[in-house]
Amino acid sequence: MVAFDRGRFVRRKPSVFVALSALFCEREGKAASAAALADALLTLEGMAQRLEPVELALRVAVYGRDVILDLGTTTGEVVVITSLGWEVTTRSPVLFRRTELTGSLPVPVGGGELASLRRLVNVSDETWPLLVAWLVMALLPNLPHPILLLRGEQGAGKSTTAKVSRRHRRPFAGAASNCSGRC
Repeated sequence: MVAFDRGRFVRRKPSVFVALSALFCEREGKAASAAALADALLTLEGMAQRLEPVELALRVAVYGRDVILDLGTTTGEVVVITSLGWEVTTRSPVLFRRTELTGSLPVPVGGGELASLRRLVNVSDETWPLLVAWLVMALLPNLPHPILLLRGEQGAGKSTTAKVSRRHRRPFAGAASNCSGRC
C-alpha cells in the first residue's frame, strides 16, 4: 500500500481493512461499501473474541520434549530438534509470530562439527565450553539467557568472536557490545 504523507509517497503495510476490501473486489468485481467493510470487521472481531487465545512463539518454541526453531523462510520451514537429532520440515506443530525483524536463517546441513567453529574464535580451552553453552541457551526459550562478555586486549579477537557467535545465534541475541575494559 502506498500513501501520500507530507509531500512524499510512503509504502505502508496493508491493514486488515484494506486486505478485506481488496479480497471483496477480487471476488465480486466491485468495491465494498465502507459500512459493509466495517460490519465485516466487527463480525470477524466478535468471532475471534469467542475463540481461545493461541500462544505464538517468537523464533524458538518448546513442543513436548522437542524444540522447534523457525527458520523465518517464506515457505515456513522449521527445524524440529529432538533428543535423537533434528529434521527440517514445513509442518510446524506450533505457530510463530513474524515481525519485520524476523530474518531468515540458513537451512542447516548435517555433518558439521563444533571444531570448525572453534577454529574461528579466539577463546581459551577453559572458556570454550562457556561459549558453547551460551550458543545452546539460544535454543531454550522461557529460560534466563546468560550475557556474553568478551574481554581482552586490542587485536585479541573480541569483535570476530562476537560476530561469529552472533551469526550462529541471530536473530535471538541483540547486538553485542565491546566493553574494552569499561565493564
